[in-house]
Amino acid sequence: KRQRGAEFIYDKPDHNPVGKETSPIMYIINMELPDPVTIEFVTWARSGKDSMTALISKANNPKAPKDAKIFSKLDFMGFGKQGGLEKNVKVVFDTLRPAKYWQMDYEGVRYFLVCDQGCFNWASVQEKIEVPVNPAPEVPPPAPPVSVEPPTVIPPADEPPVEKVEAPPVVEETSCKDCALDVEAWLYGGINRGVQQGSKDRGVYRGESISVFSCKWAFLDGYVRVGPAWQYVDWMGRSGNVDYDGHFNLFGGEAQYLTDSTKDQIKLLFGNKDGYVDGRGFPYRAHEWAKLFAIEGAHQWWNAEDRWQWEVGFRFEIATGNGKHSTMNGITIPSSQDKANDQSVYTVRAKRTWMLDKNFMPTLEGSIGYRAFDEKAMAQIRPGIKFWAEKVEVSAHYQRVQDHGTANDQVGLNLNINLSKVVKDWITGGSDG
Repeated sequence: KRQRGAEFIYDKPDHNPVGKETSPIMYIINMELPDPVTIEFVTWARSGKDSMTALISKANNPKAPKDAKIFSKLDFMGFGKQGGLEKNVKVVFDTLRPAKYWQMDYEGVRYFLVCDQGCFNWASVQEKIEVPVNPAPEVPPPAPPVSVEPPTVIPPADEPPVEKVEAPPVVEETSCKDCALDVEAWLYGGINRGVQQGSKDRGVYRGESISVFSCKWAFLDGYVRVGPAWQYVDWMGRSGNVDYDGHFNLFGGEAQYLTDSTKDQIKLLFGNKDGYVDGRGFPYRAHEWAKLFAIEGAHQWWNAEDRWQWEVGFRFEIATGNGKHSTMNGITIPSSQDKANDQSVYTVRAKRTWMLDKNFMPTLEGSIGYRAFDEKAMAQIRPGIKFWAEKVEVSAHYQRVQDHGTANDQVGLNLNINLSKVVKDWITGGSDG
């Protein structure tokens, strides 16, 4: 593909494909079409209505059959699996490519929905049509006037005046084709345990997060979307001679910028964090709390031809208002003897995904971080596999927690479920949206 002025030249038919497993809805709603046409196109694409056969090639291709419709110029065409769309697309490659299409006439324009059968890029094109004008019906000449005596009108007695009622103003309905609800929701959890000789450290965690986007706006080569976000995580386990558990509950918002080969996101969350500690074999009990501000960001980029994806990101959990209440044998321990710890955690990470097959994608992730509450550095390596078109990811990890003189090594298993993709797959009947 290459850009020349306002015209988008498409000369690589298998570059950045959409893929038949991807839902066409995100591309159709982004095309600038009248609402009735958009609705009809979405209905056709989802229902698999019988279509007609066409060819996609450059104009006046001598190899094209004379009775085949050739789409050499398209108003809109989708690329990649993230909903990227190009305007004013001119096709210049010589190879004839089969396509299927539907057509609809609306207010003097014939609209076509086109699907390339090579790499399943969805497109639309329109052409003006002549709308037949029905001749006006003949009007018979008027009949001669007839003289009629007006009837005598007797006014009613004591009739109350009729109150004039104003008609309500007509409110025109507005629509926004860029306003379509989209949700990103995740479920995740895992287990870990210490690996040092004699270590009995172990723990589990689980969580869920959700972001809701109702509108998006075109920006540069892609689009921006913003919406509210929520995240909840809880954990429990054993470390040394204590049992621990806790959770945090955070609310905020997320902003994303997406193109056909990149995704940038930033998430801001704020809420409460609570943790509890109980002594094993001795009567110690403590409750720690803090206000938690979390900022999380990531940048993804990929190449569908070479089948790889990279992601780098960070998460900073900044704790304020740290407090603690602890007891021994039910007697409160003064804060000077058992101080509250800073609950802040800082992490950066990088991840590589090999997109060998949509149902089997090996991954490798590495991260480093710092925990303020015990003043220890962390490093983790996490190999994994994404299954079922990236809906489920299973991974294992090896983590080292290091301070000035001691290390605590742990291993664990993790499970991530892209709940929003699972639900979309069920709603669309199996297409990956």
